[in-house]
Amino acid sequence: MADKTTTGMILVTKRYYWKGVLQYVTQQDMPSMAVSSSITTETKTSVNTGKFVPNVFRINPYAVVRESAYVAGSGTIIGRRAVDSNSTWEYEYSGPLAGIPFSNRYCWQVPLFSQDSELQRLANVCLQKAYSKVGSSEFGGLENLGELRETISMLRDPFKELREYLTSPFGKTGFSKGRILSALAKPKALSSQGILDHLGKLGKTAASTWLEIRCGLKPLILTICDLIDLANKVTKRFDANRVRSKRSKVYIERHTAEKYTGGSTAMVQMKGKCECTHRIKLCGIVYYKQSKDFSQAQKLGLDLRYVPEAMWELTRLSFVWDWLFSVGPWLGSLRVQPEITYLGSTTSCKIDSVGQLTLDPRSATGNEFGTLYKLSGDSAQVKFNGARFTRQVNGIQPPSLPLFRGTTGLDFFKVLDGLSLIIQSLTHSLR
Repeated sequence: MADKTTTGMILVTKRYYWKGVLQYVTQQDMPSMAVSSSITTETKTSVNTGKFVPNVFRINPYAVVRESAYVAGSGTIIGRRAVDSNSTWEYEYSGPLAGIPFSNRYCWQVPLFSQDSELQRLANVCLQKAYSKVGSSEFGGLENLGELRETISMLRDPFKELREYLTSPFGKTGFSKGRILSALAKPKALSSQGILDHLGKLGKTAASTWLEIRCGLKPLILTICDLIDLANKVTKRFDANRVRSKRSKVYIERHTAEKYTGGSTAMVQMKGKCECTHRIKLCGIVYYKQSKDFSQAQKLGLDLRYVPEAMWELTRLSFVWDWLFSVGPWLGSLRVQPEITYLGSTTSCKIDSVGQLTLDPRSATGNEFGTLYKLSGDSAQVKFNGARFTRQVNGIQPPSLPLFRGTTGLDFFKVLDGLSLIIQSLTHSLR
């Protein structure tokens, strides 16, 4: 464990006024008001599970945390307290007013992987997918056979909706170029029903074309590439003693904003806002040994062990369900594979956090000689960053049920896929 702290002093200036006239000034650094202007901490933790033995698989849990924070600048706040009708005290505090609230860092602390149920669930999603990759087919032969009829139909009549739209009249009312120009001059002459009909056909065509490219043409090209790669793959000498691994990752980002009350000392308290961004990488890794190489039929995905996965892949909209729930990876993780001996698995979490705590001295309150008073001044900031890596060691059993993935399985293209499916379903239902 390594700690490095830099201390800053709060300069306190006191002015005494009698009937509005300044009488005297005192100024001093207050040792009792020394604050941390920058702090860096680093902690490493490793659990020793015994000695390493040759040819015996072992991996240790491990964690490392690094956090640093610094006061972004100095500030000044001023408050006044009337002693009686004639005398007034004025207090001025200047220096690293925000201080570093390491003793109260609930609002910006790097999340704890072991105590965060969402991160644990997503890490198990990664682990489940890693298990499904062990012995997975490099070609997906059963799925391709099941989709053969749709593939042939697509190749016989490619982009049917798009070609019909481009060769058909402009909408059901058969608008010509002349009618469009005249309609622009006289908008009332343009049929509102014709506009709706045309927009409906345009949306249906766009959705159908997009889905044909994403769910038909793209998978076909990838399948051909996989087949070529499999045919050109150089067979290496098989090593049954080699420890192999498969992994899966997911990336998420969190943003938090919380109210905060604190300050450099107990004598000066301010309200503010703490904002953080946490960039998180979760990873699941499974380690295994393989007693013999897979047969050619298994590499092509034509073995009976792949039937449950193939049936799920051929189910209508199964890929949409897999965006939200890990049904496909769950079926893959249950695959019976006599050649595989699992050695262990890990889930890990890497979090990079950056944030800023902004305090507003105009909201500050202090307590000098037991009397409450208000202060005013400029804002004060603390900036911080932190990183935490945690590795958990698990057993040799994959998660037993499909897991909820949330929105981590979605991206821009999948959102377009979903919108296209909705538009296509609506246009079919309105026929």
